[in-house]
Amino acid sequence: MRKRHQSKKDILNSFVGVSEITKEIREKIQEAAMEKDPVLIEGESGVGKGLAAKIIHEISGLKGKMIHVNCPSLPRELFESELFGYRKGAFTGAVEDKKGFVEEANKGTLFLDEIVDLPPNVQAKLLIFVEEGKYYRLGEPLERKVNTRIIAATNSDIKRAIKNRKFREDLFFRLSVFEIRIPPLRQRKEDIEHIMNHYKKFLRGRKLEKEAMEYIINHPLPGNVRQIINLFKRLGVRKGIITLEEVKSELERWSDLKEKKDNIVILLWERLKEGEDFWEVVWKPFLKRELKRSEVREIIRKAWVSSGGRMKKAVELMGIKNSEYKKFLVYLKRYDLSPFR
Repeated sequence: MRKRHQSKKDILNSFVGVSEITKEIREKIQEAAMEKDPVLIEGESGVGKGLAAKIIHEISGLKGKMIHVNCPSLPRELFESELFGYRKGAFTGAVEDKKGFVEEANKGTLFLDEIVDLPPNVQAKLLIFVEEGKYYRLGEPLERKVNTRIIAATNSDIKRAIKNRKFREDLFFRLSVFEIRIPPLRQRKEDIEHIMNHYKKFLRGRKLEKEAMEYIINHPLPGNVRQIINLFKRLGVRKGIITLEEVKSELERWSDLKEKKDNIVILLWERLKEGEDFWEVVWKPFLKRELKRSEVREIIRKAWVSSGGRMKKAVELMGIKNSEYKKFLVYLKRYDLSPFR
């Protein structure tokens, strides 16, 4: 909720930066807030797509809530019922009527983050909703209508997804009536120092040496604004002046992790073989969008191959208890993680 003492200008300026690119982004955010059409925000991970969506909602004057839906984290088989709601008895476990996200965001904004991960059947129904504002709760014949504004975001190449038939072209055209592209920090370096000053609270009073600050400004920062925030949070748990060596160490550690990302399947499989727990090592990162579905499938496939094709043995190799076997199989289906795809 917007603080009462904050003006629209204050809220708009929370998208920090002094570059011409960032000024243009703020202008587009302001223009989008005055419209009712859907908005598509594109950009690399960590550039501030969620912040842009929040600002659009807050300065739009809409009276309803903003509902943020992280598309990859929702089980595919439950996505429709979560998005549009369901009627009591529509399926096993539906013990009462439930509103969907579109209804919870009525007179407000529904922010669909990582829209490319929407299941195909839901894409078709979302297209109808975007065009007409109409939908059906699962298991209910009554047509409903709400006034919900859609903002979508993606860090994927959505046009490639369309070409590969993973995303509907007609839905893309409806969602991208108003497009905002947020370039990475490496293309707007003059913003970095201002962003650092904006988030210095995470340093908990620690000061940066001049050389340390310059090193951050000149670093590629592939994680963009999120990387600066995470860096400052890590630095903030210590005491004293922040030296160049300390900053280098932290950024190199982050770079090592990024470089190992291509080998993440091997690294996590090794950890599982050493006795670590699947739910901690694999499942939590997956739900946080730190692991892709394809990577989780590959890890499970490695376990299955190592077990001689016996799934119960594969589960055991991944540190999953016998009592959790059925739960694992349910999640395998629910999150579309079958290793045999």
